[in-house]
Amino acid sequence: NPVCGENDITYENECKLRQENCHREENVKIKKEGSCADGCGQQRCEFYAVCETVNGRHRCKCPDSCVQVDSPVCG
Repeated sequence: NPVCGENDITYENECKLRQENCHREENVKIKKEGSCADGCGQQRCEFYAVCETVNGRHRCKCPDSCVQVDSPVCG
């Protein structure tokens, strides 16, 4: 479950936050459960990309898969 750090970075889970704290010799605490308010800090993704956090860093990436859709769409 994602957590939002006091530094407004969303971590994949509490373990990842602790891991980053150890590597960076910091003591960032959990601000709240779930992702930070706007998902990825100031990061905005275009072209239907989604924001993900890896090792405390935000990046935009294309979705890995599509949800099964029963209704065709005209593009």
